[in-house]
Amino acid sequence: MFDNLTMRNKLLAVIAVPVTVLVIMALWSASTGELPLAALAGAGAVITVVLTLICGQGLNRRMAAVSARAGDLAAVRLPTILANLDQPARPDRPDKRGDEGVDRGPAVSGQDELGQLATLLDSIESDARSRVDQERATISHNLGGLVKNLARRNQSLLDRQIE
Repeated sequence: MFDNLTMRNKLLAVIAVPVTVLVIMALWSASTGELPLAALAGAGAVITVVLTLICGQGLNRRMAAVSARAGDLAAVRLPTILANLDQPARPDRPDKRGDEGVDRGPAVSGQDELGQLATLLDSIESDARSRVDQERATISHNLGGLVKNLARRNQSLLDRQIE
């Protein structure tokens, strides 16, 4: 039902019914002459809207931060990590491996769902980096074995030719 709405519009849709009830109650109370009840219902409607917007702004900022972090991870950081798989690790220039800003910390902290999602996104990047490093080490080891094997064969051929 709310799939196509932004977070702010979802919050407004959720509070629309209680606020409408409070406003109708305030108008009805005012028309019947019960001004204290009308004032109380009107104040309740205003307080509800203000508190919802304040809470919504904080939630909206956190959602935007997690969304931006996920977009950056998917569009920039993971492709950079994977594209640099074939490049050897260079301690003098880590930026050539796509390691810029490795320790950025979570986009959002906390124990709620947004904090957990931010932590999971960071673990995805961390896992990708460690797998790339493992692949690099395996490739380096296998290449070293290949070079040693070639060197032995060449030495063996040279020894035969000398004899």
